[in-house]
Amino acid sequence: MTDERVIAGRRVTERIREEAKAATRSWTLVEAFNGRDPAHREALHTALDRAGLGITRNVMLRALVRDTMSALFRVSDDPGSKGERQSLCALIPLLADQDVIKALEEETKFPEFLADQNLALVRRSIVHLKENVSERWRDAAPPNSTLLDLRTRLRPVRDALLAHALDYSGIQQATFGEMRQFLQIVNELEYSASMAFHCLSESRQERWDVSLEHANRFWDLVEKGAVVD
Repeated sequence: MTDERVIAGRRVTERIREEAKAATRSWTLVEAFNGRDPAHREALHTALDRAGLGITRNVMLRALVRDTMSALFRVSDDPGSKGERQSLCALIPLLADQDVIKALEEETKFPEFLADQNLALVRRSIVHLKENVSERWRDAAPPNSTLLDLRTRLRPVRDALLAHALDYSGIQQATFGEMRQFLQIVNELEYSASMAFHCLSESRQERWDVSLEHANRFWDLVEKGAVVD
């Protein structure tokens, strides 16, 4: 019978995966709108400005940034006073339990010819999570504090997005690179969680590539117009 704590970890991991996927979809729409280079979406940007739709564009992009930011914070928040939040932090006490570790390692024995490879992957994934995530951020920083530092720097931006009509251009200039890094780290940690708890997940690169392809197809259609038979 599967350990109840392993089952709980899988539920948390599945929630984390959905949040990471949602954040990726929102952010790639922003990336695709901005274009591969200054000339890529220039025609679309110019057309929207000439039509007097700059404010509408900013409202939409601000919503995409807000959705991305909100998902990334939800997936990396402290677990809450009663452990009610399904976030990366909620996995850390589970991974401190040797009975949980033993149960996860036992599941790597099937199929037998992949046992060694699977065991090594599970162990690497557990180490990756413990190195980057704390059970509670306010109590102790993890060995690698990059995610904690990003959360600290971006929290005021997240709060402003939720509370005020912050101008999109200001968000882009201040946080574009940090948002990319935040998203990358969360997707990498989600993948490690999925590998540790034996949940299905695509690779971070595959998730990004597929989402960006769909985002570019969307903006291509907006820019060039729908073809009606």
